[in-house]
Amino acid sequence: MTDEQPPSSTTAELSEYLTRQLKQITAIASGALTKIPDPLTLTNLIVTVLITTKDLTVTGLATIVDLTVTGITTLLTLTVSGLATFTNQIISTRANNTGDGLGQVYLNGLLGNRIEFGQAGIAPPSFNTKSLGTKVSLRHAISATQADYAIGTDTGTFWSSIPRIIESFKWYGGITKIMELTGDGILTLGSTGRKVSTFEVQVTAASSGSIVQFNNIPANTIKITISVWNMSMSGTIPPLIRLGVGSVLQATGYLGITISTSGTAMTSTTVSPTGFDMVNTLAAATTWIGSFKLTSMRGTGSGEWTISGIMGGTNAVVSGSCAGGVNIAGVVDCIGIVLPTTAFDTAMTVSILCEE
Repeated sequence: MTDEQPPSSTTAELSEYLTRQLKQITAIASGALTKIPDPLTLTNLIVTVLITTKDLTVTGLATIVDLTVTGITTLLTLTVSGLATFTNQIISTRANNTGDGLGQVYLNGLLGNRIEFGQAGIAPPSFNTKSLGTKVSLRHAISATQADYAIGTDTGTFWSSIPRIIESFKWYGGITKIMELTGDGILTLGSTGRKVSTFEVQVTAASSGSIVQFNNIPANTIKITISVWNMSMSGTIPPLIRLGVGSVLQATGYLGITISTSGTAMTSTTVSPTGFDMVNTLAAATTWIGSFKLTSMRGTGSGEWTISGIMGGTNAVVSGSCAGGVNIAGVVDCIGIVLPTTAFDTAMTVSILCEE
């Protein structure tokens, strides 16, 4: 192939020049390098490579609309420089190589390396078709009931996706798992399996009566935080917190102290043996907000549990607090707030936070 320079005059002369160059390319069957120099735009370039050891270098082009390499299926090296645009897909079928710098795509710039995305494409993960917000599809899993393993962007959001809630995200330090987040929102910290999960129930006077109980506490729970919002009783008997096994709340063995304040006055007493008193004394129709934390001392969910917490009145200058413990014969799987003789008299919210 000659080093003939392209004409700069008429379209016909440029067309004739390109025809000569392409004929020379097709005729080459030996040598180390095929060069295609300097037209502005090259459309539907077809290069027939007859020898598997050929390299192809394309230089100085503004746009390649379609580059097809036919003949022997192995093109060892394609070097492209000076290009502004590729308007078609780039596909590599090279086998995987785990060596450094031997990936199918390898960026090795002198001062830095990056892949940059334009502004278009904003959407959450989706079923059926790939989301417009997908930036990198890590593994195809799209179906009518699954999303991809992918990362992408939505409005004000950077997201990562897994196909279904039964899959999970994991983070590693070296080869040690340091955190896992399941698709249904259970977070596990560290390799020993400390988990955080939440449960919430809305309770009304009509449906709750004198007890609010949570069952199915996760196995190996070692901390439980129980919180109340707008709790009010029709009588003056304090509400009790109880733990239990087999969905049955234990009503014996509770120890500790409960304190109440009203203005500047304070009273205290031992807790009832039938449960942890959330407050020492109270007036009917007082509305309460607060939280109590219970902790398994052995870290197994059974044996000794301690409690501490406080709540305050929203319509009176009053507060109630409790500190104590109880020995549970078995692994705790339920917790409840019980009124021994009266009932809750307003709609309220009770939630528990369980940590494993």
